[in-house]
Amino acid sequence: MLVVLFAFAAFDAGMRLLVGPSPHVYGTFRGVDLPPFRVAASGAPPRANLDAPADRVVVGGVAITAGDLLGYVRDDAEIGYVSEESRRSKNGWWQTNEIGARSRVPTPKAVSPGRKRVAIFGGSNAEGSRLPQEETWSARLQELRPDLDVVNFGVDEYAMGQSLLLDRRMRGRIDYDVSLYVFVPYQDPWKEVNVIRYLEERWSSSVPEPRFVLEGSGLRLIPPFYPRGATVYERDYPVPSPELRAHLRTFDRFYVPDLYEPSLASHFMLWKLIVARRERFTQKLTRRAIGTDVDGEGFEVSRRILQAASDEAAASGRRFVVAVLPVERDLAVQPKLEKARVRWNHIVTSIRERGLETIDLAPALSEVPAAERDAGYDGTHYGPKMSRAIAQAIADALGR
Repeated sequence: MLVVLFAFAAFDAGMRLLVGPSPHVYGTFRGVDLPPFRVAASGAPPRANLDAPADRVVVGGVAITAGDLLGYVRDDAEIGYVSEESRRSKNGWWQTNEIGARSRVPTPKAVSPGRKRVAIFGGSNAEGSRLPQEETWSARLQELRPDLDVVNFGVDEYAMGQSLLLDRRMRGRIDYDVSLYVFVPYQDPWKEVNVIRYLEERWSSSVPEPRFVLEGSGLRLIPPFYPRGATVYERDYPVPSPELRAHLRTFDRFYVPDLYEPSLASHFMLWKLIVARRERFTQKLTRRAIGTDVDGEGFEVSRRILQAASDEAAASGRRFVVAVLPVERDLAVQPKLEKARVRWNHIVTSIRERGLETIDLAPALSEVPAAERDAGYDGTHYGPKMSRAIAQAIADALGR
């Protein structure tokens, strides 16, 4: 027995000699991240220099910055974060006005006589992320429909829940006739069952965000865990507090206790390797299940949020519209796989059946030849040509 224990201890010690350091996990072993993982990416808020050139993005001989592509945000005690007001990126690709809308001009409270104001809500695809201001689809929509006053409240990484909270806030600050939500089935449902984006996508922010949970036939808002989001870096690095652990176990579908919570077994390298392989695979399956189960929790939370937004719009005399936006991979597989087409139609129908005015953007975008489907300047999101197609489809639908 002693020989076995000695051999195991020698094996464990030998493996530790091969572990590389990492600020985000216990360490790495031959490319494998070993638990316990960090809930907070560091012991202080990340201080990314958004005015520094983005990686290999040069347009017209100009080095484009991260701020140009992504914009700037600030912490918010109720919504988690919002766009910084009255901010302009280094090269002017991204700019907000006094109320945080992506605009180069102020947004007065009242709508000009003879015009209708459309307020856009959603994440990066609503914001027009990775594009200069004038190439976003909201700017193209304004060109196509000069009778409209288009105000873009899209914020990078938002899902429908944060969009609803921002809609409620803006409703008290300015007048608008139409609330237009951009729902992206590939991205939004998983965000609705997630609290810390870092746990799933390894996005830079570890701040716990608000989310809505199903309750009876309605929803219940779970506010941000910390009123000051940066508290997570001070209190929960390198080990999350018991209170945050309990919160994440309950509300974040990507929080796996074995990956984030140290235990007696977690001191052994073999256990670390087994758990790392098993649980990271489980996380991937969770993401896939949320994205494919149209009747599951993620999609149902999304639909109820959209329903709540629609009901609140009707109560205040506004029109409510949902634009369902496919990503490039949706457009690529739908012509080939009947299963993909059926699933997409199920998604759109499940929203329409709730009585919500819905714009299915898949037919219009599918008509764009594959060779002309461009991407944003960093290779992600849609590019200028696809933005024009989105704007045209929405302009036509709003006209109807």
